[in-house]
Amino acid sequence: MQQAASNFNLFDPSFLRNPFPILAQLRESAPVYWFEPAQSFFLTRYADVAAALKDTARYSSARTQSIIASQVPASEYARYAPLASALANWMVLQDPPAHTRSRALVAKAFTPRVIEQMRPAISAVVDELVDRIQGAGRADLVTDFAEGVPIAVIAQMLGVPKSDWALLKTWTDEFADFVGMSGQPDAPQRGMHGAVAICDYFLALIAERRHHPKADLVGALMAAASDTQHPLSDQEVASSCFLLMSAGHETAETLIGSTAYLLLRHPEQRQKLHADPSLLAGAIEEGLRYEPPLFMQGRILSQDTELHGHTLKKGQMVLLSLAAANRDPAVFADPECFDITRRENPHLSFAVGPHHCLGANLARLEANLALGTLLRRLPALRLEQEAADLKPPNLMMHQLQSLRVSF
Repeated sequence: MQQAASNFNLFDPSFLRNPFPILAQLRESAPVYWFEPAQSFFLTRYADVAAALKDTARYSSARTQSIIASQVPASEYARYAPLASALANWMVLQDPPAHTRSRALVAKAFTPRVIEQMRPAISAVVDELVDRIQGAGRADLVTDFAEGVPIAVIAQMLGVPKSDWALLKTWTDEFADFVGMSGQPDAPQRGMHGAVAICDYFLALIAERRHHPKADLVGALMAAASDTQHPLSDQEVASSCFLLMSAGHETAETLIGSTAYLLLRHPEQRQKLHADPSLLAGAIEEGLRYEPPLFMQGRILSQDTELHGHTLKKGQMVLLSLAAANRDPAVFADPECFDITRRENPHLSFAVGPHHCLGANLARLEANLALGTLLRRLPALRLEQEAADLKPPNLMMHQLQSLRVSF
């Protein structure tokens, strides 16, 4: 097996903080890289990653067992049966036809028309958060702003009482450390606690909605689940709520924080945006490309596959590096340059194919309203820190811990 960057380690904190130089080396000299500690192949070229995302026949998403087994000794796997059960009905961890059935249930809540109707509610959340910090002269844009927008939006969609938002945020954070393969010894145990707690919460909310119906997403999912030739169980509906709660705020939170940081670190780009606010949509797409909220996705091989002279065996894990693909010079001109006026930007940050992110348009709208309002109302915004302050190492997500600013 061809080797590149002999000291390359997916779990090395120095790599996770700045992976791009090694990703470029791998993409050039070892586009199919066997990473022994994770027993996984690592793909870095755009064409290979995009093809794998589209090819459900060879690259399966049904990898619940592999996610757990990659972080838990075989002797302890049985202990994590509740975690496996919580993940079993996640549509992102399913292949057709189960995936098609689950996705159809949720898709009705994320049509362009429904998303656009949410604009006033999102704007109200954003304005309230800016109101809180505006008089202070300084803030942490992660904890005081970026975290607050998407958690409020998805929680309100689901009909979660405001008093429970912080609790659900705690549980989803616990789960994120696990699903992101942080490598922390207690991540599986905390991940299981968070996952089971969230599912139990939504099972209770589903039961409550039967007695006291409300016009929220939980009620809509319950109605859609029963109005079909193949009704979904309460556990399947709760799992869909769990997925929406988890993915519904992590991606948008990271997108808002990272793009704000990139604009503040590239004043010439921010000046372009100030001169022409219509560039905001392009700035968000470039933020998605340059610092994707989800750095990689995983798949399990359903059959033996030949790729660049290597044989990838059925049952082996494949890690698809969205971050590396998004900076592939074969696709993007001057890929290491953050350019909000980039014309061709077919990034893979929301994936492609059957598993293209259902919430992509919602995340884009949240980022557009959050960043547009922030830069309009706080035009003197400036960084109080040079380097990015990242959360503890996480294989799947590159997230800011804090972003201290003054204005």
